[in-house]
Amino acid sequence: MPGSVGAYPVGVDLQLLGLMAIYSFVTAVSPGPNNTVLLTLSARFGHKGALPHLVGMVIGLSVMVISMSAGLGAFFTAYPAVYEVMKYAGFAYVLYMAWRIYRAALPQPGEEVGPPTTIWRATLFQWVNPKAWIVIATFVTAYVPVELGAPSVLVAVAMFIGFTMPGAILWVVVGTLLSRWLRTPRSQKVFTTVMALALVASMVPVLFL
Repeated sequence: MPGSVGAYPVGVDLQLLGLMAIYSFVTAVSPGPNNTVLLTLSARFGHKGALPHLVGMVIGLSVMVISMSAGLGAFFTAYPAVYEVMKYAGFAYVLYMAWRIYRAALPQPGEEVGPPTTIWRATLFQWVNPKAWIVIATFVTAYVPVELGAPSVLVAVAMFIGFTMPGAILWVVVGTLLSRWLRTPRSQKVFTTVMALALVASMVPVLFL
């Protein structure tokens, strides 16, 4: 079809992609569980310490967008109890993550301390993060033309991840800059205690929606 890309006119495609980009970046840069973890990891361990969580975000969020586009949202609508169970399981996992973040500031004598996360844990974290489900459900419902099949879904995944990552990386940069003020065990303990509490607090509004 002249003047079109796939099944859409060029103008409509660009408008839709622009809306996807704005939505993805704004939701990514706003405070939430992922950004609290990224800020903490980068402040405590540098940007390399936050890398496993960033990679886990890419994997977990990509699979979630594909799953929601394939009809997982309809499953949650048909069986709301499943989502409720996931929501509270997610809160329990957040408590576990908060505890690991807090403990990261309290190394035992002679113990080597590494970042309190892995790619696998970060991937799992996306699937038990109610905020991520809400953001992705809205994204898929509003912007993804699932009726056009796999190509449109893959473009949506690329747009969502491509514009989520700059927002997430911004929090890593802020955390790395904060690290210069965390020179003493006391300051590190205060910081990670505050971040652990912030991580739990970031889930409370979602939990009781």
